[in-house]
Amino acid sequence: MGTKTIVKTRCRRCGREILTAANASFANRPWYRRFGGICQSCLTEEEKRDLAEEQVRETNLAARRYRFPTRIDWKSEVFSPDEEAVLRYMAQRYFYTRQFIAAATVMDEFPDIDVAEVLHRLEEKGKIQALC
Repeated sequence: MGTKTIVKTRCRRCGREILTAANASFANRPWYRRFGGICQSCLTEEEKRDLAEEQVRETNLAARRYRFPTRIDWKSEVFSPDEEAVLRYMAQRYFYTRQFIAAATVMDEFPDIDVAEVLHRLEEKGKIQALC
């Protein structure tokens, strides 16, 4: 694993100097968009609970592994660009490793998209199935 560069920034609420990771892989995650750039002192108790709950949900999602319940007909099925990229990546990883792929692996590969939403849509379409 590479090291992350730490950068100084200012709290969006009080202006206090805080530290964060430059180009953080979590910068596109919903909890970071909502709470990133706010120092611990400025978060209300309710916001701290919300942040903790969102991080627990994300951890549970990251640990979830997926399988392919049916074959995918790549020629006739239509997917959004994000769905196709994620699905092809997952299929390729499974083909070469024969291991069910964890959501965390997909999130690491695609830090600029909302992987949780894409996985949810693919599950609704019946293209992938969560194992836990």
